[in-house]
Amino acid sequence: MKSPSKFLKRRNRFILFLLLCVATWDGFAQATTDSVTGYKRFEVNAFASLGVTAYHCDLYELSSRPSFSIGFHGDLNLYRGMFKLETDIAFARKGYNRSYNGASFHTQTHAPANYLQLVIAPKFVLPIKENGRFNMAIGLFGDYGLKTYMKEEYFNSSSGLERAWKSNFFHEYAHFKYDMGLIFTPGFSYKDLTFSLFFELGLLNISYEDKKTIRSRNVGTSISYRIHKGNK
Repeated sequence: MKSPSKFLKRRNRFILFLLLCVATWDGFAQATTDSVTGYKRFEVNAFASLGVTAYHCDLYELSSRPSFSIGFHGDLNLYRGMFKLETDIAFARKGYNRSYNGASFHTQTHAPANYLQLVIAPKFVLPIKENGRFNMAIGLFGDYGLKTYMKEEYFNSSSGLERAWKSNFFHEYAHFKYDMGLIFTPGFSYKDLTFSLFFELGLLNISYEDKKTIRSRNVGTSISYRIHKGNK
């Protein structure tokens, strides 16, 4: 089992990441027009995404399940609208499915996982014609688990089928509550709409056993709409 000190170190890393994101959003709130370049310092976008979550695991077999997120991201202008710093805050649904078949019984576990997700990522923007832009960002994401229930089906040849909702996913599986890793998001913008792909690569080992590893993977596509313009 993981020691309490390792769990506290993981929590402290996430808290440090959260404070960094809060400081960045504070910079957005105090933003004004850059008097040198004429570019406003920040833009705000509302976004939604769909994807697939999988876990690289050598402990047991976990199958992928759909994922989605919805939230806001702000782009802080660093240099002439070409280099920006993106910070996201979103509600994200990830998780996994698992099946086990024994001689006289089998189980199916459906474990959605709700997270508060924060992202901070430097972004490069390349204008294409008048209203188009190519965007590419790479940075860090952090997930903090919100209260989530999991469903388990148990079939026994003698007692039949039983279905139950567990009390709280993160109470049963606390090692999944914190996650952090790299995120890569190439995309294309036209006027106020942006279409992007995203790739999340979890770096934390979220296994509850020291000698085993579980790391998250999440891929998908997102669409965002600019609700605060940052043009000249």
